[in-house]
Amino acid sequence: MSGHISITVEVDQNQAEKYLLWLVSQYEAAMAECWYDDRYRYTPQGLRGKRILEDRPHIAGICRTIRELRKQIRGRA
Repeated sequence: MSGHISITVEVDQNQAEKYLLWLVSQYEAAMAECWYDDRYRYTPQGLRGKRILEDRPHIAGICRTIRELRKQIRGRA
């Protein structure tokens, strides 16, 4: 599968902030689960996060969503 998918969702400021908190907790939990995986045991610490994001597209998607949501929240503050 190739191509891009764009999703537009309208939420109020409170919902956006709560959703951001939830996304961050999901990202942290997913990264913690992978961080000490044997697969990354010999990956240099400075490259480990990047390698995990390359190998796990769902975590990379969470990361991109967090980044875009933060931009939107800052733009309204």
